[in-house]
Amino acid sequence: MPSPASPDSGSKPPSDPLVSVDFGQWCRRVLNSSRRGLARLLLVQLIAQALASGCTAVVKPLRAASLDPSWTGPSTRVLDAASSVLYMAITSCAVVASVVLMIRVAAGQPSGVRLLVRIMIRRTLPLTFWLGVAGSGYLLLVWLTAIGGSDPLYLAVGVFLYLYVVFGASLVGVIVVERRFWPLGRCFALIRHRFWATTGRLLLAHLAFMLYWAVTSYLPVDRLGPLLGGLTLIPINIVGTAVVLVSYAELRARSDPTTTTRTLDAELTSGTQPS
Repeated sequence: MPSPASPDSGSKPPSDPLVSVDFGQWCRRVLNSSRRGLARLLLVQLIAQALASGCTAVVKPLRAASLDPSWTGPSTRVLDAASSVLYMAITSCAVVASVVLMIRVAAGQPSGVRLLVRIMIRRTLPLTFWLGVAGSGYLLLVWLTAIGGSDPLYLAVGVFLYLYVVFGASLVGVIVVERRFWPLGRCFALIRHRFWATTGRLLLAHLAFMLYWAVTSYLPVDRLGPLLGGLTLIPINIVGTAVVLVSYAELRARSDPTTTTRTLDAELTSGTQPS
């Protein structure tokens, strides 16, 4: 029988707003994290959608003009690369801001604009970088599968799913909360003994997201324009951030049973890293 201090003993107090010890608590923590501070979370998402729409409004006509042989500006590839980086940066800003808000509200601490901006400035670039690395890795796997035929397909899919679970559950937390620029070793260490349990949680979340996408696919999104059409993504963005944060908090608590929401808040605001 595990001791009270064991990571598998379920010793975390049930009142902790972010840390869960079982699947039922994980579901409740995700839903509660999505609802706490909802007005501010919605504001963050609305600003991000407005910025993304503005980026689209600028890049789209430039990209169309770049197809003209007489065009003397940046090439289509340059425009596509620049817009991808901008979109990733906007996404990273929204994720960092949402994680900060969720942790601060859960810890019962104020989340002023100055603190929010300070953490966003410091953590957006690393998160954008690693999102780019993840996207490039995905494209590399697709390319290797395409040139290799059907033989390496299962291997490529297996590697992708494994890395997706590892980094999907821990990358954001390690970068934003622990402030590590090189998060790979830490991500693998956190997921080491909780891979299958974490896989089940993320699978459930994706099934719910797929159901939501299936329902919203019947909406005339194309007629609403990029800004209004992007509003349908806001619920998924908020709940998805909660899934990532609560999964990370659970992994942290399994690794160190003394971890609580206040532990994460202290690391987030002070810059200290767990040993």
